[in-house]
Amino acid sequence: RVLFRSLANEVFEWAFFSAAIAFALLAAALGYRVHRAKGVLIGFAVGAGLLVMGRMAEAFELFEGGGKLAILGGLALAGSHLASLRCTAACRADCDC
Repeated sequence: RVLFRSLANEVFEWAFFSAAIAFALLAAALGYRVHRAKGVLIGFAVGAGLLVMGRMAEAFELFEGGGKLAILGGLALAGSHLASLRCTAACRADCDC
């Protein structure tokens, strides 16, 4: 019960949002150094953009559907992480890094 109340806290939401964006930027940069796949970077950018738009829409009540945008952004980031992992593994297998 206490856990669910803290998860609904605005400060927790901003902290989780910030951590997700920071992790995505770090993962994108580290993966790109290995595989140089621009499509993966575009996926990270789209996902982060949707996540930012969704969070801002919710926080400042800009429009309805901010939560849905944030979910789509999170899914796009997760997909980009998986694509980056696949590209990194492929590059290391081909390049013998």
